[in-house]
Parts: sequence; C-alpha cells; structure tokens
Amino acid sequence: LGQLVVDHPYELGGNVLHLNNPEAQDGDGAVWNFPLGTRGEVAVRLRLTEGSQAAHIGLNDRFFNPTDNAGDEGAVFAVRIDANRTIVGTGTTLEADQWYTLAIRWDLWEERATLLVDGIAVAELPILTPTENGISYLRLRAPDVAVPDPDGFYVDWARAEIFDSNTLVAEGDLRPIEAWRLRYFGTTLAIGDAANDADPDGDGWPNLGEYLLGGNPLNSDSAPGPLLSFVEVGDETFLSMQFSRLASAVDVDYILEVSNDLIEWEAAGEVLVAEIGPPDGTGMETLRLRDQVPLAGENRRFLRLRFVER
Repeated sequence: LGQLVVDHPYELGGNVLHLNNPEAQDGDGAVWNFPLGTRGEVAVRLRLTEGSQAAHIGLNDRFFNPTDNAGDEGAVFAVRIDANRTIVGTGTTLEADQWYTLAIRWDLWEERATLLVDGIAVAELPILTPTENGISYLRLRAPDVAVPDPDGFYVDWARAEIFDSNTLVAEGDLRPIEAWRLRYFGTTLAIGDAANDADPDGDGWPNLGEYLLGGNPLNSDSAPGPLLSFVEVGDETFLSMQFSRLASAVDVDYILEVSNDLIEWEAAGEVLVAEIGPPDGTGMETLRLRDQVPLAGENRRFLRLRFVER
C-alpha cells in the first residue's frame, strides 16, 4: 500500500516498484502470495539509492497488511538493510545505485535459511517466528526510520520456487547423499548446482568432496583441508595424506590417486596408516593414507582424492 509502479529509472520501456518512506513512518509496503512450501527459495532483484535509509524483506506464513509492523515482527525469516546499506548481522554492504539479487533459501525442517547475494551465500538466517504450516508470503517494506526516506529503493522483479509444495519428505526415507542435497539445494537429484561434480561456491571442491569431507557447498570458507605429509617406513619415505570424512557418508567412495606430472593420474593403491574414530561426536572420522611407492632420488609424486557415488 502506498508504493508506486513507476517507469524504470535505468532501462527504457520497463517498470519497477518504488518503495519509500517520505514521512519516516508508515512507509510503503508490498505483499506477494505464492504457493505454500516448507522448503523453497524467494529471490528479489533490488536497487538501493544513495539516500536509502532502510529496506526490509520478510517471509511469512500468513497475510498481514503490507504496512502493518506486526507483519514485520511476525516474519518467519527476515533480511534487514540499514541506512549504511549494510545487511544487518552479516557485515555485507551493498553499493548504492547497483542492482543486486537477494535470495532466501529456506528449510523449515532444519529451522534455518541461507541468504545469498548474487548467488553467493553470505549468512545463515535463524527462524524468527516458528510456523507449523509453511511459507507463502513475501513482504517488502520501507520500514519506519529516524529520518524521512523519500529515495527508498527499487524492486525490478521477484520470484519464488517451492521445492516440496508442502509435501514433507522424511529424510530417513532418503539415502544420505540425497538428504544432503535436499538440505543445501532443495532437490534429491544430482542436477544443476547439486550435480556431483558441480562447485557452486567456487572453492575447488566438487559437491561429492564437500559431502564426504564435511564441507558446506555454498560457503567457500568451509572448504575441506586434507593435509599432505611424509611417513617414514624403515629407510624409505612415502607421501601421505590425512583427512576427515563423514562417517555416515556410506554412499560415496574416495579414491586416492597419484601422478608424477599432474597430468596423468592413476589409483595409488594406498595403505591405511591410521584410522581414528569420531573424537567429539561430530560424526567425522580421520584417516591417514600413504602411497605404496616410496620417494627416491629426483622422482616426484603428487596425491589427490577423487570421489565416486556408489
């Protein structure tokens, strides 16, 4: 209510939604209803102006009047942007007069959501208002602020994708790798960003490696970190690798491979040096493997892990 669909200020022939708060109270609001879902993703393409004071994006399980503050307070998940154009709680600051796509990917089974900015995960969002139903409303607000906000922000488009249409799939009915894909990508299929060899966070680890080694496929800061070292056996020295893997990941195998030139690779026929069970209840176990061929003279040896779904 109060918002205007205006001519696109940056592209000829288009229209955008302009939300502002020129009186510093009772700011513009818009609500969009989409199919109910316990897992899904809503994306909004928005542009903050140089004078923007605040913006609010909320996901709700019921309808509230677009300008009713109770709707903001009753959001299941919410994203708030302050007068510095910083997404509150993340440290991520958006540039003025630049288009961004903000997406909230939620999973009510996990009681969590991931916030993505232009496809990059920047924060995990806690559930604010528990719901027994699902999410079916997007709320956009120019919220009450300390000073008037006539500039506000623009919204080019919004879209919603429901992964389950409120049909709950018990994760106990899925293979572990399928439950993992569903948690991060909203699908049990190895397609798109969920494909086995995909690397959506660009950290160099394919999804199968992230899964087996306990990484987060949407956060490059969580990249797994196998350690290379040397093992002495008698008078010989062998290249070894130590890594932690998810003990429950019984549907993915690892293969230790070796190369002399980083071009041609073959199975190393590894030898298990040590196996340590989960030390702290995290479900991870640590393995240390070594090559079967000793290092000698000027020969070079390189190790890597390859992953195969069973």
